[in-house]
Amino acid sequence: MRILIIGKLPPIEGGAANLTLGTALALVSEGHFVDLLSDCLEVEPTMRDLLFSDYNGFTDSKLNFHYPTQLGKFVQFPSSSLRMERLIGKAIQLTSLNKYDLIIGWYIIPYAYVALKASKLNNIKLMIIHGGSDIMTLSEHEDLKFLIKDILSNADIIITANNEITQSKLIELGASKSQFAVLPRGLPLPIYHKNKENESLETLCSKILDEITISFQYDHEIKALFNQTSAYKKPSGTVFTIYGKVSSGKSTNEILKSLNLLAEEGHDFTLIGAFCGERDCLKSSLEFVTSHPELLRRSILLPAVAPWIIPILLAHADVGICSEFNYGVVNHYSIIPREMMNAGLALIVSRDIANSPFYKWILKEHTNTLVVDNPACFTSIFSQILEDDLKLFELKKLSLDTSRYVEHYLSVRNPIVDIIAELEKNMLIK
Repeated sequence: MRILIIGKLPPIEGGAANLTLGTALALVSEGHFVDLLSDCLEVEPTMRDLLFSDYNGFTDSKLNFHYPTQLGKFVQFPSSSLRMERLIGKAIQLTSLNKYDLIIGWYIIPYAYVALKASKLNNIKLMIIHGGSDIMTLSEHEDLKFLIKDILSNADIIITANNEITQSKLIELGASKSQFAVLPRGLPLPIYHKNKENESLETLCSKILDEITISFQYDHEIKALFNQTSAYKKPSGTVFTIYGKVSSGKSTNEILKSLNLLAEEGHDFTLIGAFCGERDCLKSSLEFVTSHPELLRRSILLPAVAPWIIPILLAHADVGICSEFNYGVVNHYSIIPREMMNAGLALIVSRDIANSPFYKWILKEHTNTLVVDNPACFTSIFSQILEDDLKLFELKKLSLDTSRYVEHYLSVRNPIVDIIAELEKNMLIK
């Protein structure tokens, strides 16, 4: 089959981009021809992964990457980047040049809408893969909810989770159960998490500082802050790590304040992180660290890096922190705890994550994870880790044991690949 996938890709930071690329690679490994269309090269600087020069050698004659042409000298008023329109134009161009059996729109706005336009023009089967924030958040917008209803009602197949809340929301938005293809299990971790290469942290920091100097697109203020926080310091004591988007919903500053209290009390630890996010949130977190000497002395905080760099960071850490409190997305799924457990880190998560549909069946409080009920509890949880080496050892061991079981189960095959194979077998995709 020849498949066109329209969605997020690295260097857009986040799990959706990683899973889109991972699924494309899985489809190619099964013999399918895949074209990937994304506006990922135009991602905002504060949401962009650094050390992104290519797809880390993930090249194959059956896999091709396509991007909308930059707007350049063309302008319109009111001013607009015309990103969705340029994506639609590129999708129409691709469908006119290639005979596709299936178009996949991964994430409803803008990508599933782009996929819908291209599929209808050429009578190609349309599969939609939704996220949590699109159907649970964007659908609350007075105007966007009508667009989402139109997209969902016109899809041939909607990939969704085996979750009553999610499916009820889709039906409320105009979908029908007959469109659903339900995932029987989670998606495998991207292939680069099998890479156990242990690059020197000092070498990685040097590369980051070079890239900040040469090609960093942030403004001068953010650039200066990262120049301070990215400097290499030899890790000492217990090594904590936190990475991804910084925000109030993830209690990033509360985590940093708790670690600063422990630093000022003289505890021996190191914080390694890779941060991105909305500019003001990012600036606030970086300024907090740079204005507290004891925490800064113990911290290596890099800009967000390409997803295949994350395993290198994790290889230098002991404890992973992943937090969401009242995040605003029902049933939000973060891949970060899985990545941390796969690397054998002791895991600290918020109650919201521990109770989420995926993690509630694998995370056991005080056994393979420590759970934080509210941001005020971070200091006491971190103290438990710092003051009890045996607890840290046991958490790391049980975290890795759990990961080996879970990832073995999930890595059998990518379930989206299986769903497509079953649809093809039943001649629902021709």
